[in-house]
Amino acid sequence: GTGEFPDVIWELDYRDVAGHHTDMAARAASAEFEAIRAGMRQLIRRFERPLYEVHGAASAVFASPQRAKHVTLDWVYCTPEATSDVLAAMATHLSVSGSDRGRLLRLITTGDLPQVFWQHEGSDDAELPAWPEAVLRQAHAVERTAWTVQAKA
Repeated sequence: GTGEFPDVIWELDYRDVAGHHTDMAARAASAEFEAIRAGMRQLIRRFERPLYEVHGAASAVFASPQRAKHVTLDWVYCTPEATSDVLAAMATHLSVSGSDRGRLLRLITTGDLPQVFWQHEGSDDAELPAWPEAVLRQAHAVERTAWTVQAKA
């Protein structure tokens, strides 16, 4: 990747925030894991474990891939105060445009990360929405990245 975007993304699903905290505590309690983490930090430019929650009904179920697939992420950088309005505008636009096959996610931890992102699976870039002015005027930036996802062998 280039710029602010990651080269690798791992997605972990937790039932709730408590599940995330339990996972973090287990890793912190492992001397072996901490030694590996210290070594990895020398090899990477940035590592984070932010928490995002799925917003509203736009929550497609993504099957485990048996072959490579295309995933697009639209990152929306806005202030925390504008997040609810941005989410509402995006959800409305996706519903009206018929492009609601995907998930809107909202950042629930602090940091300089996108407050919102839209995760969409598909194979055709032509079906991706252009965001309306109601989203764009409240965002510092809206940036799209495309990924090829491969199942672990």
